[in-house]
Amino acid sequence: MKEKRLPDIVYSLVFMMIGIFSFVIAQGFPEDFIMKLGPDFYPELLSVALIILSLTLFIRTILGKNTSKFIAINIRDKRFQKVIISLGLAILYAMFLKRVGFIPITILFLFAFLLLLNIRKPLTLIAVPIVASFALWFIFQKILTVSLPIGLLSLLGY
Repeated sequence: MKEKRLPDIVYSLVFMMIGIFSFVIAQGFPEDFIMKLGPDFYPELLSVALIILSLTLFIRTILGKNTSKFIAINIRDKRFQKVIISLGLAILYAMFLKRVGFIPITILFLFAFLLLLNIRKPLTLIAVPIVASFALWFIFQKILTVSLPIGLLSLLGY
């Protein structure tokens, strides 16, 4: 019985430490004098939620009230492979966002993701990433005045 508890104890402690680390990092964000909620608000909120949920898992596991069941993962399962590829795409997107720029990297990301979802219609593969990327850019850059990374477009004078 104790060997079944060990993974939950380890995971809860690891995620608690990640939450504490994230909260401390968010404390260093610059203060916003115009808005009441600064750039630190959302990361702090998520960090506190992560800490609370991890603490809840830890306490429930120690008290023996946790009913989580472990399932075997088949790495040959296509759905599992798609999840791993999706995570890889998201990591690559985050890594290249500043260098490449929001619009080009978002178009590439959405194109790759549509391929992963077995979308094969050429019009959909071309139109959806382009329209969605420019729509998101317009909403954030023009309406909400949120700066987005320009990246390679700075070479063109944007």
